[in-house]
Formats: sequence, structure tokens, C-alpha cells
Amino acid sequence: MVSARRLVSVGLLMTAAGVTARPMPEPFDIGGLWDDIKGGVNNLVDKTKNALFPSTISGTLSPRLLPDFTYFAEFSAAAYCDSNYAVNTEVGCSKNICPTVSKNSVKTIVEFSEGFADTTGLIARDDTTKTIVLAFRGSHSVRNWLTNLAASMVRLSWCSGCKIHEGFYSAYQDEADVIIPALTALRKQYPSYKVVATGHSLGGALAQIAATDLRMRGFEVTTYTYGSPRIGNENLCKFMSDAGTNYRVTHTDDPVPRLPLMLMGYQHVSPEYHIKTDGIGAAGIDVLKGYINFGGNTADDGLISVDILAHLHYLITAGIADCAGTEFEIRKMLE
Repeated sequence: MVSARRLVSVGLLMTAAGVTARPMPEPFDIGGLWDDIKGGVNNLVDKTKNALFPSTISGTLSPRLLPDFTYFAEFSAAAYCDSNYAVNTEVGCSKNICPTVSKNSVKTIVEFSEGFADTTGLIARDDTTKTIVLAFRGSHSVRNWLTNLAASMVRLSWCSGCKIHEGFYSAYQDEADVIIPALTALRKQYPSYKVVATGHSLGGALAQIAATDLRMRGFEVTTYTYGSPRIGNENLCKFMSDAGTNYRVTHTDDPVPRLPLMLMGYQHVSPEYHIKTDGIGAAGIDVLKGYINFGGNTADDGLISVDILAHLHYLITAGIADCAGTEFEIRKMLE
């Protein structure tokens, strides 16, 4: 039998050596267990990522770019508003969601919403800024979520070794036959207008894919995407990044840009513009380079995040998807 004196001696030796006993967790402490698991995973990830992928922060956003970041976030928000899908009507939003777009002379020229994936968006002509805007709606219907879940990668002929998210590419293909002829005609009619592709969440992924396709057809397209998920493998991301000017915006620990997982071979278009602090303008937005990058959104809270609110707030005062209804379109999916 171990004496009390011996137990005290062992305790003193452990204390002198700097070893302290960890308190036993409460029985069935699920919250504490989750915190332990999350902390352990994040600690392991931090050590690995810092060794393999050092921080690539190259500065903060130039203040001259911030107005466009905010303006095209309004267009991404407008893509959620059903009222903007009437051709030849002024683009606007309820709840003062897109005030600058509503104030400018912007008309819907083409709308689209077809195919199993329910790919939805509009092409607008902005006569105030002389811009043709291709805006994709983010996830709203059951069919949109099925598109998100079709996360296996398929080969793509755009570049050597390129692979792309099967669901996203199929969703874009559903509307390519509408988008390409419409933009071709508008470019001929308004040759001095610049072309921008934009979208939030799923809409951001579709905007990036569409812009790359258009660039290969001779268009000069700038992309502004907000909370976009990963789209494809490293070869594709490099090809997309090199093809034109891309502004891929993320917000604090938004979980969507962390999906699909890198373990599946997915990477991101570079650079990333990471909103690390709200309310202080361009100084709160870091610019980071790299198809795999742990200095911005991915590093904000490790690899695990469930902060849905971070996904819904991008630069504008209202939520970027506030114009969307809450009803899922189950009936359409079954038609």
C-alpha cells in the first residue's frame, strides 16, 4: 500500500520538475471534449502549415479599390432579389441592400434560371459606370445545394492537368449557351464598356468559371467574388489566376471558402482579399498570395468553422443574401 508520505513526495517532485496534473474533465462534457478536439486539431494544423506554407501577406487593400469591392458586393446581393429578373427593368433591392446600384442607371438585359442545378443570374448594363455585369445568385434552392454536394473533380480541357468541381462546372454549362451569345452581342453594341463577373458563395464559384471561359473567348473580364468555395485543383487555380484580374474576397472565418477540403485536392484562385476587421475600410483587408494560403480566411480559426454569419456579411450594411426568401424550391426540383 502506498503511504501518504510517499504520495506527497511524488507530488513535490512533479511540481519541482514543472509537471502539473491536468484536472479530470466532467463526465459527459461534450462541449469541453469538442473544445479539446478543436484545439488539438488547430494546434497540429498550425505547426504543419507554418512549416510548409509561411504567411504570404503582401500588404493591405489599396483604398482606391474599396469602392469597387463594395459596389460589386451590391450586385452580388442584387442577384438574390427576384424583382431584378424582369428584363428591361431597373436593378434595385429592397431593404436598401444595394443603394448605389439602385441609384445608378442599371438595367437587367438578360436573366437566366434553367437546368437541374437551378443556375440563376442576370446580365445587367450599368450606363453610369459603363459596365456590363454578369451576376450569379448564391445557393438558394435545394438544387443549388445538390450542386454544392457534387464535389468530385472531373478533368477539364482548358489547361494541362486541370480538374474542376463537377457540380459547379455542370451548373455553369447549363447557362453557358445563354450567357456567351448575350455578352458577345453586348460587347459589339457597347465596345467601350468593361465586363465584370460577380457572385456570392456558389455564385462566386460560377462567376469565376464563367469569367475564365469568357477570357478564353477573347473577353477581358474582371471578377469580384465573395465567400466563394474552392473550385478545382492547383493546375486549374493557377490557370484561372493567370488568365485575368480576380478579386477573391473572404470574410473573417467564413466557413464556405474552406470547402471543399484541401484533402480532396482543392485549392483557391490567388490572391485572396481577406476582411480581417470590419468597419475600418481598406486597412482591415489583407492581400494574400498563394493557391494554398494559411494567412487569411483559413488561418482565422484553424480549419474548423461554423460561423455562418461571417458568410452572410460582406462589405455592405445589410446581409449580402438578405433579399433571398427562405423557402426552398422543392417543387421545382421534382419537376
